[in-house]
Amino acid sequence: MSSLIYPRSAMAARRFQLAAFRPAAIQTAGLRTSAPSSKPTSAAPPKVGMSQEENLNLLNKQRSIRPISPHLTIYRYPLNMYMSISNRITGAALSAGLYAGAIAYLALPYLGFLDTSLVPSTLGFIAGLPFWFKMTTKSILAVPFVYHTINGVRHLIWDSGRLLSNSSMDTSGYTVLALTGAL
Repeated sequence: MSSLIYPRSAMAARRFQLAAFRPAAIQTAGLRTSAPSSKPTSAAPPKVGMSQEENLNLLNKQRSIRPISPHLTIYRYPLNMYMSISNRITGAALSAGLYAGAIAYLALPYLGFLDTSLVPSTLGFIAGLPFWFKMTTKSILAVPFVYHTINGVRHLIWDSGRLLSNSSMDTSGYTVLALTGAL
């Protein structure tokens, strides 16, 4: 039983050991033993009062020697940049059209717009439209789909590791535009 009773000196030594290995004691140990610096600290430079006009002149002088970033309009953009943007726009437009059509197909019968008695009159209206109007409307709807499909095939060819040089990218871009115009 006497082995469980610690003398005061042993308890103090144990507390000292535990305190020495605390994270705060380890981090601040170097600060306690360091001597104050013998270097004199430099004082901040005195502030010089400037008038509003002098301040503006100094600012304009500093602005005149700063480098200026070139504006985007000075660059010659490659064909691939325009085609990439067009591919993204046509993809978004086709997706929006698909979702709008699907939602309309599901919602309009519940709203009473697709009554079976209206179908003959709607078909008669479309049949009565001029031929040039129907072909123009179909072309406007078909061109984004054709362009996006052909440009998608072009991207699949790129993914296979072919046609990755600058000249072949330009050639394939003009080919996509020609095929889109032909179809």
